[in-house]
Amino acid sequence: MNTTQLECFLAVAEYLNFSKAASFINISQPAVSHQISSLEDELGVKLFSRSNKSVQLTSSGVSFLSDAGAILKIAASSKKRLNSKKSESIIKLGIGCHNQGELDAAVPIIQKFSELHTDFFPFLQTLPFKSLDNLLNDNKIQVLFAVKDFDEKNKAEVFTEICRCGFAAIYPENNSMADMQSVSATNLTGRLIVMERHKCSDALINCYNKIGALNRQEDIYFADGYENALALVRAGLGYTVFPVLPNMQSQGLCILPIRDAGQASFGIYSKPLKDNSIAEEFVKTAAELYRE
Repeated sequence: MNTTQLECFLAVAEYLNFSKAASFINISQPAVSHQISSLEDELGVKLFSRSNKSVQLTSSGVSFLSDAGAILKIAASSKKRLNSKKSESIIKLGIGCHNQGELDAAVPIIQKFSELHTDFFPFLQTLPFKSLDNLLNDNKIQVLFAVKDFDEKNKAEVFTEICRCGFAAIYPENNSMADMQSVSATNLTGRLIVMERHKCSDALINCYNKIGALNRQEDIYFADGYENALALVRAGLGYTVFPVLPNMQSQGLCILPIRDAGQASFGIYSKPLKDNSIAEEFVKTAAELYRE
């Protein structure tokens, strides 16, 4: 497997067109086809389903997307480090977030850590839940931001709480409920935009159950994750529910804490911290920052 194969794969995956992919990476279309075929032969799977009219990723191709991107990034960073006089001082840390809400909460921590270490090199991954669990387990990332329900069974990884967080109903800012300071589950009105299970924490599922949201099937609209749910809220299609995370972005939104929805724990999963001093310092920085 080489970087040219991976570059061709990612280009075809983006354009779903061999000709456009070839133009983008500035090689001939037959060369792109050859690189894809050789990569498929090496992996032993078909990455694309091809016909005269269309090109589509297979399930194996979709699964390989994050790995291909990660391998190319690692290769590029390795090349940069080897060509740099400061290569030995670079502090690398793989950081996982499930959605934009967790990523927004992570931003001040990353900023603070970069102020403490000028050679800090964070590698960010934003993927669905199971995918990130696997990356942490395989040590491809070292810390994973997550919302944890208090009743959740312990995982093999260490969980360090950063803060407790309640849940909020998120409406468009021009909604009639915008003047309220908080809301009860019985006061929630309108269509609820629920996040798909594979893009949703156990804590949020439990919140849906507490407020009886899943019992109102006729008033539910399903969205593929946090970002899409907020887009639908801003478009005026309804409201959604999400934990109130630190540094939560509220542009165009009205965020109303739900009084009777309970709480969850927001924090960081990691491998045993004694085995990774950089991860340990990062987690301590996070805990101190949100304790202030």
